Amino acid sequence: MTDPARRRAAHRQAGRPLRRFHDAPPAHQAQDAAVNVVASTAAGLDEHIAEAGDRPDHPELRASLFEGYGRTPTEAEERALAAFAAADAAGALAYGARHGDTFVTTRGRPTVERLTREGRR
Repeated sequence: MTDPARRRAAHRQAGRPLRRFHDAPPAHQAQDAAVNVVASTAAGLDEHIAEAGDRPDHPELRASLFEGYGRTPTEAEERALAAFAAADAAGALAYGARHGDTFVTTRGRPTVERLTREGRR
């Protein structure tokens, strides 16, 4: 999926079920539906993620995701996103090194570099 318009549309589409998921009360059927949509969308996004690399290099994709979500993250949510990104990168680096998986290791490095550049140590 190299067409920029299709990539932005995919991110907007992914933002919609995330919003339904977050807005639904616990154990609501909207959460089940959102989980299913996200799971099926994620299954097709692996190739796209490999092509796109670290999303901050593509601010238009981040903007499209939150356009679909319906709002931008709050400051607390931004801090949580940075913490999740750090945990994911640490997990990728550890897993890749432990299992000799250079693809996974390579995926974690740009996130660590970005977080360091942003002063999130």
